[in-house]
Amino acid sequence: MFLNTEYKNLLTKKECKEIADEFKELIKTNMANVEPTSPIAKSMAHIDYVDTNGSIGYLNSKKSLKYVKKIEDRILKDYDDSVKFSNTYIRKYGRGTVLVPHVDKPGLDLTVSLTVDGITNWPLCVSNIIFEDLDLSAATSPKYRKNYKKYYTNVGDGVACYGRNVVHWREQLDCQEDEYLIQIFYHWSFV
Repeated sequence: MFLNTEYKNLLTKKECKEIADEFKELIKTNMANVEPTSPIAKSMAHIDYVDTNGSIGYLNSKKSLKYVKKIEDRILKDYDDSVKFSNTYIRKYGRGTVLVPHVDKPGLDLTVSLTVDGITNWPLCVSNIIFEDLDLSAATSPKYRKNYKKYYTNVGDGVACYGRNVVHWREQLDCQEDEYLIQIFYHWSFV
């Protein structure tokens, strides 16, 4: 079983630009949501894991859905579980954002985090220790930070992981005021 797998060129730069441009238009027209608390965090009453600093998100953008099959064709041969596509979620992170250690909510069993625009020097940290606690708030335990890997993803690259089985996080985003990172998350649930 692969806990975490890094993929180069899941999407082309042109495909990423297409998704990012649509998202930027959704932001411009106030269709995307500023996240005082992210929709995912709201469903995880145990922890508000995104210090959003004005992060903006959108569920199931049309352009992101266009590439579900392409992503599946690449990753499901490594993750051969019986899964069903759940959703996509795109988020723009700004300076000062923190993603505290967490596991994903029920139903988001397999996740691909893919960079579509912005800076590439803000790593996703993924624990190499399997999360087996029943209490989801245990994900903040320091034990999961003792053995982990940092993943730096360029535009088009992504990391797949069992988001319910591995603790993952991002340290505070230290960048210029006008810099950002746009990531898209593709989610599948076990069937």
